[in-house]
Amino acid sequence: MQSVFGVVTCVVFLLSVGQSQLNPRPSLQPTPLEWFARQSATHVVWSAEVGRLDRNDAHAVVTAIVLEDTDHLKSRRTRLQGIDL
Repeated sequence: MQSVFGVVTCVVFLLSVGQSQLNPRPSLQPTPLEWFARQSATHVVWSAEVGRLDRNDAHAVVTAIVLEDTDHLKSRRTRLQGIDL
C-alpha cells in the first residue's frame, strides 16, 4: 500500500513539474505552502517520507507534510497539506 501511495505521489509531482514548465513563475517568489510555513504561528502537524530519488550526483527526498496555523487571535485554525522536495 505504501508503494502505491509513493507511486501516486511521484506521478502528481511530475505532473505539477510539467505544469510549472508551461506556466513558469518568477523563481524568487515562494509557493503558497512555503509562504504559509514561514508564518510565526505555523507548525508541522504531521510529515512522512513518501519517496526518494537517488541518481549518481542527484538526490531528492519527497515528504508529505501537513502544516497548521495556531494563531490564537483567529477564530479557527488553518491547515495546509502539500509535498516537500
